Amino acid sequence: MKKHYLVTGGAGFIGSNYVHRLLRRGERVTIYDNLSRTKRNIEWLQAEFGEKAFDLAVGDVRDAVRITEAASGADVIAHLAGQVAVTTSVVNPRDDFESNALGTFNVLEAARASGRNPIVIYASTNKVYGGMEEVELFEEPTRWRYKDLVNGCPETQPLDFHSPYGCSKGAGDQYVRDYHRIYGMNTVVMRQSCLASSQEVITPFGKKKIYEIQPGDLIHSGWGWTRVKHIWETGVKPVRRLTTMQGHTLTLTTNHQVVRPHGLYSNRDFAYGDFLATLPEALYAPSWERVEQQVLTENEYLEKVRSRTTDRRCLNEAQKISESIIPLTGDTLLAVAEVVGWLFGDGHLGIHHRQSREAPAYNVQFFGSKSELEEIKKQMNWLGIPVSAVISSYSESELPSGHIVKGNSARIQQQTLPIFTLFEMLGVPVGDKVRVGYSLPDWIASGHHLVKRAFLRGFFGAELGKVQTDSYLAPSFAQSKDVNFLDNGREWVRKLRDLLYEFGIETSYFEGKPETYKKGETVQMTVRLLGGKAMFPRLAEIGYAFSPQRSSRLNELLYWLGTNTTPEFFEPAIQLRKADGHLIWDSLQSFENLGEQKVYDLEVEDPAHLFLAGGVQVSNCIYGPRQFGIEDQGWVAWFIIAAVMGRDITIYGDGKQVRDILHVDDLLDAYDLVVEKIDVAKGQVYNLGGGPANVMSIWAEFGPRLEKLLGEKIEVARGDWRPGDQKVFYADISKAKRELGWEPKIGVAEGVDRLFEWVKTNKSLFSK
Repeated sequence: MKKHYLVTGGAGFIGSNYVHRLLRRGERVTIYDNLSRTKRNIEWLQAEFGEKAFDLAVGDVRDAVRITEAASGADVIAHLAGQVAVTTSVVNPRDDFESNALGTFNVLEAARASGRNPIVIYASTNKVYGGMEEVELFEEPTRWRYKDLVNGCPETQPLDFHSPYGCSKGAGDQYVRDYHRIYGMNTVVMRQSCLASSQEVITPFGKKKIYEIQPGDLIHSGWGWTRVKHIWETGVKPVRRLTTMQGHTLTLTTNHQVVRPHGLYSNRDFAYGDFLATLPEALYAPSWERVEQQVLTENEYLEKVRSRTTDRRCLNEAQKISESIIPLTGDTLLAVAEVVGWLFGDGHLGIHHRQSREAPAYNVQFFGSKSELEEIKKQMNWLGIPVSAVISSYSESELPSGHIVKGNSARIQQQTLPIFTLFEMLGVPVGDKVRVGYSLPDWIASGHHLVKRAFLRGFFGAELGKVQTDSYLAPSFAQSKDVNFLDNGREWVRKLRDLLYEFGIETSYFEGKPETYKKGETVQMTVRLLGGKAMFPRLAEIGYAFSPQRSSRLNELLYWLGTNTTPEFFEPAIQLRKADGHLIWDSLQSFENLGEQKVYDLEVEDPAHLFLAGGVQVSNCIYGPRQFGIEDQGWVAWFIIAAVMGRDITIYGDGKQVRDILHVDDLLDAYDLVVEKIDVAKGQVYNLGGGPANVMSIWAEFGPRLEKLLGEKIEVARGDWRPGDQKVFYADISKAKRELGWEPKIGVAEGVDRLFEWVKTNKSLFSK
């Protein structure tokens, strides 16, 4: 059910980003703001969603009557308005008190008067902890550090305000907590640290229309698969179609941002020949269809597990698996088919009988490179099936030729009966695949064509070699079989070849001579894909699951084939076109206005907020926008803006003061979790910051990084320490992680670098 949100300070940095998120979700929003700073964020929101997309109440939180009127129908109040600077509080402490302490009191009274008991989220500050002089510090060459508070400052740290700003925010902090204790109101305190600020979409299982996407779906970011958090309809708007030289098409509004070599740009001013980041294999991906096929029933699966064990823990795990994914159908079935394909290629199911225990051990193992195994882990997590971390070990093995292979190997595994039983029932062979008989499971051989494709994607990721760009030589895969099981192996290979033929891929087959290997004679069976250059688009229709290196090379070759150029020029030329991840820079060929259409947008978990639409990398929102900070509030943004715009920077103290940095998107994730888990959060105080993993000294460490980004030395002025300044502050965020399941996803380096690029790209916003 949609909620009515009142956001005080909704025209500010955090507020406008929160409103943007809420409107994307289709929530009803009222912005309450005195517009004392700028109307730019209001204009931005109106341009994005329309003037009637939200209600704007121009008013001040010091006006008790006005805020009471605005709050009368709210389900959630995010109180973000107030005076935000320590220096201003020192110069004008009365104004600071009235804005922060009195303003917060008025908001709480307005919420109480509404009779609705709305959720009230109060944005407090780490300044309520004061200087923390009793906490012992030690000095390092580029930073100060806590001696004993390894995880940072906890919520239980005594308050010691140190400045009028700390006093006014601390008073509000206490009011918010006591209104819960006395009146039972749903209030939560967030002590925040510094903040840095008709289209098809590519999924692993085919191209979906954007309106077919559901929250939780996997889609391609350009670097890998990312999960969709939200999708929403934004109305009917004018759109146009962009077409690249290679044939990628993208239908979008003119203000939607698209990735170009130097950052994100609105496509409004694009011109012929402009580079866009594209994924060539997206041209060949099949259209997604809803797979109605069902595999396994709950009774079949649970009866099989019960026949093997009475262990309560195993039975509970099997019940969870059954409830979450069985019967296998839809995208879940396709995801499992990819995993099964890898297990047929480079996996192992084993039963080990141990002398020390009556019950045997059941093991499911995946082998591959670390990057491949991390991709498999993501998919298993998406399915809700736990696996181990990547395990690396040194090993030596003898090939059938007699050669000894030495080196590090990697695997992930799960040693539980329920997971073993799941894959066994899906037809994955048990034991040494060289010396057991098996066949292509019927649910794949006679299944939906997308199920067959998913199985081949997984098998190719494990077994099929990389494409050869210097010769266009088709890749091959090889499997060995004990001579006693050779007929079975030939039948297995025949069925694989028949499956490939269904996708338009012809193959050749040959056998090596029998070789003695460990327990007996084996024969290597090799299958090579045929068809020359014409074969590669057919291969792209299937692709390589879980194998970033093979996928990247295939995308390079697909782009190269579109240029109709000979192989010897491949390597030097492709370097000019190679973008990040699997992406290639393609050139814009044309654009066409299409009139008005229904428009959708979505939000993804990818920290860069990027996804592929029509094979072109676009953004679902502006990265770190709308912070037009002042020098003593939002120091990360201010220093970057000042450096880019050539403005003066003043460093107070020694520049080795340490702060944790939190990206606005991570902060807003916490707000959403508070609303979702209000029964847990009400009456609580939570530190929200980057935590000990995301800290940086404000100039001794941040300055050199900024100079490197800017490409020149930055001259700064120096000033004395100011009232309320702290040498070290970073928050202990373990309570928010424990109770809300929240933690930051965007690291310091990534956040700073991307914010710098955004400011540099949008300099016009800061010249007003």
